[in-house]
Formats: sequence, structure tokens, C-alpha cells
Amino acid sequence: MGIQNKEGALFWATRIDNSGLKKDSEEAKRYIQDISDFAKSAGAALGAAFSVGVLKRFGQEVINVRGEMQMLESSFDVLLGGNGVPAFMAELKKFAVDSPLSLSGVSQAAQTLLGFNVEAEKVIHTIKQLGD
Repeated sequence: MGIQNKEGALFWATRIDNSGLKKDSEEAKRYIQDISDFAKSAGAALGAAFSVGVLKRFGQEVINVRGEMQMLESSFDVLLGGNGVPAFMAELKKFAVDSPLSLSGVSQAAQTLLGFNVEAEKVIHTIKQLGD
């Protein structure tokens, strides 16, 4: 410690022991790495749990929609006397996609019209007119 002369320049020399600082900084880095590793593993576990839940709900929804479609097909089979149900359903689905109406709403309207003996060929046109 003290003043030192090095080639004509005066320097104030200090002896600061920074070994504790280095040790503490390395320890802090280890803590941060441990926290980061924990967050990654917890995030992966939460992500897996979330995706399993989403897949389960998606599968259940697919089953529900398929069940509803089968019920609609059965209903139209009865209302149409078993004639042209696949073509009618295809036309109904296309109309529901192309219009702002839902398939459920279009199907209910079609069932009602068929129940009142409106011809199957006129059902989509009539629903469109009512919607407009």
C-alpha cells in the first residue's frame, strides 16, 4: 500500500482483497443456474400437463361433435324417408360454412321445415330467404 513511483508516474496502490467478491459472484451464478434449471423443468412439466388436458378436451369435443352429427343424420333419415340423406347433409354443411349461421341453427331450421312438409330441395333456399 501507499504511493509508488513507476517510471516517473505516481500511483496510489491499494490492496483490496476481492476474493470474497469473486466467491460470492460464483455462488450467485450457481443459484441463478439452479433456479433457471428448476424453472425449465417445472415449465416442461406444466406444458406436458397442459397439453394432455388440451388433447383430452379436444378428443372429447370430437366425440361430442360426431355424436351430434350421427343424431342429425338419424333425424334427417327419418324426415327424408331415407332418401338422399348424405347429399342433403353435405349441402346443409356447405350452407352452414358459407353463411353466418351455425350448423346447429341451420339443422334445426331444416328439421322444422321438413317437419312442415317443405320439400327437401327447397329447404336450403327457404332457410337462406329467412336468414336474408
